[in-house]
Amino acid sequence: MTGAGENVGGLIGYTEYGAIMECRADVNVQGDDTVGGLIGLISNMNTIEECSSYGDVVAATGYAGGFSGRVAQSCDLTDCYSWGNVAGGSSYVGGFTGRLGEDSDVTNCYSVGYIDSEATEIGGFIAVKDASTTITNSFWDTETSGSEDGEGVGHVTSWMQTQSNYESAEWDFETVWDIV
Repeated sequence: MTGAGENVGGLIGYTEYGAIMECRADVNVQGDDTVGGLIGLISNMNTIEECSSYGDVVAATGYAGGFSGRVAQSCDLTDCYSWGNVAGGSSYVGGFTGRLGEDSDVTNCYSVGYIDSEATEIGGFIAVKDASTTITNSFWDTETSGSEDGEGVGHVTSWMQTQSNYESAEWDFETVWDIV
């Protein structure tokens, strides 16, 4: 899917003041600015739970992420993940999101996929986060991403494929997660 301008996502371009649950985008996404595999821009008091994105993301300018190009203020993302490569962008490029804004929280999320960018702010999981944000038990694959830098915790592929590591971090394998 190719979108013109900003706020381009595989499922949603822009969202605010809502709740999005149990959804998935399985598509390659290309746009100019603020491009994400599932959502371009997540803004203003959104709750996103148990959502995922599969596919590659390409941004011409800034804010690119495998799940969301940018997460703005006061958003909660829980039990989400992205599988796909992220390319381009002159700033804020991350495997999961390019930027995590103020008072936002990411819990029990992960990303895998290669990051191909010359951006100044690159992260295997999140490129840049504001000081008032929290990232809890969220990971990225350092081998598949090609990135050792960024917010969240990076691990090698074998760690990422071992269920007991996530169980130790209190991920819910009864009703939410499964490793196949």
